[in-house]
Amino acid sequence: MILQTLILWFFVEAYDAMYHISQNVLMTDRAGSKNFGFVPPSRAQALEPEDNGSFILPMKQCFMKNRRIMDSTARMVSLLAGWAGQGIAIETTQGIIAKHIGKSVRQVQRMLLDAWREGYLTYNYTKDRIGYITGIKVFLRFNRILKQKALVNPKTRATTFTSNTNRNIYISKKKNDGIKKRLRLMAKRMELHYQFE
Repeated sequence: MILQTLILWFFVEAYDAMYHISQNVLMTDRAGSKNFGFVPPSRAQALEPEDNGSFILPMKQCFMKNRRIMDSTARMVSLLAGWAGQGIAIETTQGIIAKHIGKSVRQVQRMLLDAWREGYLTYNYTKDRIGYITGIKVFLRFNRILKQKALVNPKTRATTFTSNTNRNIYISKKKNDGIKKRLRLMAKRMELHYQFE
């Protein structure tokens, strides 16, 4: 009886020690967690992102309803469309994308291939002078993702068009005597009459 109790006690202690090691060591060895300690064990434990005022332009319904891509791929492409702004190419890394959407780097690789296969983006690896891969350069096809602005027919429009001028341009209206002097001198050399007096 005493021997059985000692053996049982030994196995309980060994199990507690191994459980402690597995929680502290093996959990940090998960895919994506080794380099980035942000991948939560479950979605319910993930932190809610803070609202910093950033937004994404209206998405096409056909893009959001496409069942040929994974849900996380649609979320990643939406995030990249928000980053691209005016349609520029995005230079980033797969680790940065993984950090923002809470996935591992391997999952981001699969999502990039998924979006590339459906024609939503193309991407190339960026390299330094030696030839080491430093990140990726992503080119999005916005005509397949974002809703384009509709052209307004002026005949059916009830109001006039707004001016497309930049009101932040500073135009100096001060008279510059130096320019007048140079123009006057140039007209005199060319034997012309200076008529802007």
